[in-house]
Amino acid sequence: MRAALLLLAGISGNLLANPQDIQIDIMLNFMAQSGQLQQQAECTGLPEQRLRELYRSTLRHCGLDHEDPEHETCVKQRLLTTGVPQERWEQCDQDDNPQDAILAQLDAIYERIGERAPTAAEQAHIDQLLTQMQQQGMQELQQMMNHLSAASAGTEDVITLPIMPDSKMLMHIPGGIGIEIGDNMVHSLPGASFASTKTPAQVLAYYQQQLPAFRLHNFSLGDSTEHALMQHLPAGFHYPEAILSGISIPHIHIQQANSIAEQLLPGARTLFFIYYQPGG
Repeated sequence: MRAALLLLAGISGNLLANPQDIQIDIMLNFMAQSGQLQQQAECTGLPEQRLRELYRSTLRHCGLDHEDPEHETCVKQRLLTTGVPQERWEQCDQDDNPQDAILAQLDAIYERIGERAPTAAEQAHIDQLLTQMQQQGMQELQQMMNHLSAASAGTEDVITLPIMPDSKMLMHIPGGIGIEIGDNMVHSLPGASFASTKTPAQVLAYYQQQLPAFRLHNFSLGDSTEHALMQHLPAGFHYPEAILSGISIPHIHIQQANSIAEQLLPGARTLFFIYYQPGG
């Protein structure tokens, strides 16, 4: 159960004050899509719809700020006092990490090796286990992105900037996120990511036509050129170095599709992000 709460926190980010109900809907849809809601319902002995209602009420009461040290305690206490049996909660609160078995094998090998160099067979076994961990991690990331995309579907109407036709929404954070920098918290605008089978140049051309007042900022990351079409462009602005200020400005960030985008949308050539002002 605790793992699910932390996962929800990771999805939502540190949301702005008074988050919209749509953000809670996305989070609950994610739990349903990933099978977590059904697993927890079976574990707690509650009907799935009842557990969903309890989560909705709890998140409305406790908020979505997982950076608050009291947040997890609030969620747990609220669930226990509104209908989740405590004895069942304790049983469900056992986190099963599929990589624990691999880590246990690695620990056993390293303990056996001690200070000496591993044999060729031992090194081959270590390499095999590390590869398995990497593959598991990629599979879990892919599954999470699939569930996030499905959970975000149908929320496009609240996005106040144009959406490229025939693109696929990958993830939507309508409450924005907060990023802690030292003692300061930087809040982003609401944002969503999309994949398109059009080229980056075609996506850029579409948005330049749709948003003629926005200013173009091109920048390089590695061997690729990316584009940020921004509502206003501060003097001396360079996206990679000023991204924390950039996410508070309405803009479209366009880049070549990555492997996740290609898997979620076969034939994807472009990944783009929309940061927008929420509607009044």
